[in-house]
Amino acid sequence: MNLIVVAGNDLYLRVSHRLPIPILNILLEFLLCVLVGLLLRSDIERRKISSYQTFSSFQASKRDIALVISKVVNADQLVSAIQLLNQKHLIEVNLFDVYEGEHIEKGKKSVALNLTYQSIEATLTDDQLTQQVEDIITHLESKFSAKLR
Repeated sequence: MNLIVVAGNDLYLRVSHRLPIPILNILLEFLLCVLVGLLLRSDIERRKISSYQTFSSFQASKRDIALVISKVVNADQLVSAIQLLNQKHLIEVNLFDVYEGEHIEKGKKSVALNLTYQSIEATLTDDQLTQQVEDIITHLESKFSAKLR
């Protein structure tokens, strides 16, 4: 890609003093299109281009959980562990509070997470949501020795 940019710049410098302005603009636009095309192609090859997902007309449901974990466990580790469960209707996990201090054991911290669920097929029931959240808590208890607060 660097070679194309250098070649394009070299071409521009060689012909810029010989061509009228409108033709120079066309040449520059062409070179820019080639460069953008190369950038997009490399993104597509690396699968960085977003894909379409069906929009749900059903209401999203949110659940909050607060867990007491060791101070050495990073909140990102919790979020990653939850996402690796690949729950079908879990669409978002957000950290919204970390607390260390009074009423929390020494060497521990409280981490609060917001879980957002949504189906594209139907509104989720409380029983479905409760089961999904319990699966997450069980997983975090076994993986990080987390305790529900």
